[in-house]
Amino acid sequence: SNGRIYFKAGFPNELNQATARVWSYEPTGHVWARAAPMAVIRTGFGAVAVPGRGIYAIAGENAVSPLKSVEAYSIDFNTWSSAPSLPSARYDFSAVSTAGRIYEIGGDDAVGAATKSVMSYTPWLQPRHGVNKSEAAGSVSIYR
Repeated sequence: SNGRIYFKAGFPNELNQATARVWSYEPTGHVWARAAPMAVIRTGFGAVAVPGRGIYAIAGENAVSPLKSVEAYSIDFNTWSSAPSLPSARYDFSAVSTAGRIYEIGGDDAVGAATKSVMSYTPWLQPRHGVNKSEAAGSVSIYR
């Protein structure tokens, strides 16, 4: 990556107004810069960095409803593009990336009910024909 730290959108102030803004911080020079905004205003979403593939903003909510859409940020080009959506909407979940896979764990579903489900997704370096959904993860144990 480029050594920058990225700060994602969400609720930026005490007015609870959602935003699509993204900022980056360059720690050596102590410089903040505005990055390209996400295409979709979202809060309660997961964000993960996948080495060699970029940063992914996953699902969440907008001002109207829960989302299942996913966006991918190219650090090299400072652009966002659509990525395959989750099979169903979810928000306020945990998201992690390991070994090139993204895992979405728990959270709330489209009607606000807590879920124990885990979904996983492998982002591609190049678009692939016929790939349009996340797949259910094999077996993951979650302890509270």
